[in-house]
Amino acid sequence: MSINEIQAEREAQKARWGDAKDDGWSLAEWCVLLSHYATRQAIGDLHAIDLGKFRADMVKVGALALAAIEAVDRKTTP
Repeated sequence: MSINEIQAEREAQKARWGDAKDDGWSLAEWCVLLSHYATRQAIGDLHAIDLGKFRADMVKVGALALAAIEAVDRKTTP
C-alpha cells in the first residue's frame, strides 16, 4: 500500500511541475526540501505529533526522494 501511495504522489508531482522543474533543483536544494517534509511535524511539542500528518509527510518524502534520484539519473545518463 505505501509504495503505491508514493508512486501516486510522484505522478501527481510530475503532473503538476514536470521533470524540467525537478532538473533545475541543486543537490543542496533537494536536501532542504526533503528535510523540510521529513521534520516539519517535529516543530513544537515532539510528543504531540499527529500520526496522520506525519504519515502523509513521509509519503511526500518518499516521492521527493524518488524525484531527486530521477533528476540525478537524468543528469548522469547520456
